[in-house]
Amino acid sequence: MKDRRRKEIAKALYDECFLCEKEVGMLDDVLAEKWGKMNAARNAVTVECILDHVDETANRHIRILNAAGLGSGNQDLSILRYLRSTGLDIEWTAPESPASPHLRNDYLQGRLKELSIELRPIDYGLPLPAPEGRSYDVILFNEIAEHLDYSAFLKALLFLREQITDQGILVLTTPNALSLPFRVSTVIGRSDLWYSGDGVENMRRGIFGHIGYYDRNRLAKMLRETGFGVVRSTTFTAGNFQQEHSGILRLLRALEPLIPNSYDTILIVARRAEPVREPFEI
Repeated sequence: MKDRRRKEIAKALYDECFLCEKEVGMLDDVLAEKWGKMNAARNAVTVECILDHVDETANRHIRILNAAGLGSGNQDLSILRYLRSTGLDIEWTAPESPASPHLRNDYLQGRLKELSIELRPIDYGLPLPAPEGRSYDVILFNEIAEHLDYSAFLKALLFLREQITDQGILVLTTPNALSLPFRVSTVIGRSDLWYSGDGVENMRRGIFGHIGYYDRNRLAKMLRETGFGVVRSTTFTAGNFQQEHSGILRLLRALEPLIPNSYDTILIVARRAEPVREPFEI
């Protein structure tokens, strides 16, 4: 039943995701369709988390911070439009680096204005502004942890803790370092294949690709350290068209349902809690 609902949500999200990849990401129709489907499937999981939170709290007025940043806008536009179609009253804020080229895109600017999305200039690699107060019911931190160095990730979590309400939730997704393809590549000595955009030029520009991978246990430890308590932790897959050509990877995908914690994406839902700090050690 849950899988069916997720697929129905993903279908409803697809058009916005496709247009973001085509009009903002400047992809051709074929690639925009593939990325659109994958992003819609991933965003459907986020929508489910938000709807579950609404059911639990009976709060119909929700303030959401997409702390992962705007990017191409696929999360913001597709999720916000869907949530409002259910009758929810949603306020949406999205931080973005002032250096982002997407901010100059006419299509994206028009959609942000149409949906009344508030933009905030933030770069997690630079000193963060003072938190605005604990006013967000939902904070999204999806597909960004892998792009941050470790210190920036910890600082970001501390920053977000000061902006979430007592009953609010943090939704975090990131690639799973214990996915079957990652495990196999590590065994054969080629885990380097999973890293990208990690050179000096990326450092100079302040924008990294995939430079950090985590498993569920390490993320739970980081969240405890920074004052969050995990209420849900699992893995899922949104598919990966970039790996469709590989017979070995298709075989590993077929094995994923049989092996715990082996899907390609981690999902964690957490709430504000008292920090549990590890002692200093080297």
